[in-house]
Amino acid sequence: MLLTGTRHEQEIQLAELLDGYAMFCEFDSRDLVLIDALCALRMVHYAGWL
Repeated sequence: MLLTGTRHEQEIQLAELLDGYAMFCEFDSRDLVLIDALCALRMVHYAGWL
């Protein structure tokens, strides 16, 4: 939801987002594989809400 553009642009945006997040909390990079699944879950939830 926060990442837009080409794959390369999204990778740059994600790196910046994680840098900012790391200022406040530790982040386990293994959780990155959940992004696509959680995005799909959000779309299903929204479709059900409609």
